[in-house]
Amino acid sequence: MSRRPLDVEELFRDLTRQRGGGKRPPNGPRRTEPPAGQGPGPGVDFSRRVWLVGMLGFALFLGTTMGVNVWTEWLWFDSLGQADTFRTRLLAPWALFGALTVVGAVWLSANLLFAARRVADAKAFPGQRVPWLGRFGMRAAVPVFALAAAALMAAGAAGAWETVLLWRAGQAFGVEDPIFGKDVAHYVWELPLWRWGLSIAWSWLLLALAG
Repeated sequence: MSRRPLDVEELFRDLTRQRGGGKRPPNGPRRTEPPAGQGPGPGVDFSRRVWLVGMLGFALFLGTTMGVNVWTEWLWFDSLGQADTFRTRLLAPWALFGALTVVGAVWLSANLLFAARRVADAKAFPGQRVPWLGRFGMRAAVPVFALAAAALMAAGAAGAWETVLLWRAGQAFGVEDPIFGKDVAHYVWELPLWRWGLSIAWSWLLLALAG
């Protein structure tokens, strides 16, 4: 009785079928992978394009609305001869926002980088997890985190631009309070500014300690 020679290719196909390579999944048709070098289907690209066009359209609508409002306000102030007042009203919040963002980012970056250096130099016992500030990748991201946190805080604090301008343009009343002997202008112009600055300083300090 003669034996049939062993067919390696047929044996490999049989093993593949037994392991499920040629079977369909129980819940639906067989899943086919796209060819190499070919991206997702056209439906995915179309949905991405629709999302991108929608976002760009919304940004264009929002920018156009804000631009029209600013332009009409400018025309109204200019007709009253108060163009400088409107320019100050428009630029003062942004100037205060930029100044607070820079100062806050420098303060937070310096504190967090100092803490990261102290953590990296500290000796850890075996099995101790390194804090997130002690990792090199996280230390490199500290300035970005500090800038984002400072910008968020400055966005809220910049609403007090009127307090800063009133302090700069404030004049003495010529009337002193009977207890401390200070001019009333101190309580009208300077004290609100000091309270505002103290609240910002406390926010920066707490955020640095939390980091």
